[in-house]
Amino acid sequence: MRQLLVLADHKLVWLVQMTPAIAASHKGRSFDLQNDFRRLPLFLGDRNNVNNLLVPVSAPAFQDKLIDFFGANLLFSQFSSHYMLKLLPTIQWLKPMLAADARIVHWPPQLAAAYGKDFMTTVAQTIHRADHNTP
Repeated sequence: MRQLLVLADHKLVWLVQMTPAIAASHKGRSFDLQNDFRRLPLFLGDRNNVNNLLVPVSAPAFQDKLIDFFGANLLFSQFSSHYMLKLLPTIQWLKPMLAADARIVHWPPQLAAAYGKDFMTTVAQTIHRADHNTP
C-alpha cells in the first residue's frame, strides 16, 4: 500500500494491458480478476500519459497482490489508450489505513524479499525516469 502512494507521488501507476476482446466490451463483459487479470501483461507507467512512459514488469506474485487490492477496492480502474487499464490507488482509503498503523515499516526490503531485487530495481529506475522525464 505504501508503494502505491509513493508511486502516486511520482505520478506513476500500475497498468494492465487488456485483450482486444475485453477492451472492446468495455463494461459489457464481466471481468474475472482471477482468470482475466492474472493473465494480462503488467506495466508501470505515467498516470497522465501512457505513451510517455510504459515499463513492462514481470512479477506474477505482485500482480496477485494487485488483484487482492483491486478486489478490496483499494485500487480503482480507469480505461486508457492502447487497451490499458490504469490501477489507481484509492488514496482516501489507503491514507487512513496506513495512518492507523503506527508501526515503523521498512517496506522496500520487504517488497524486495517478496518480489525480487529486479522488481525493485525496475520500480526505482521507472521513478527516476519519471522524475527526470527521460524516455
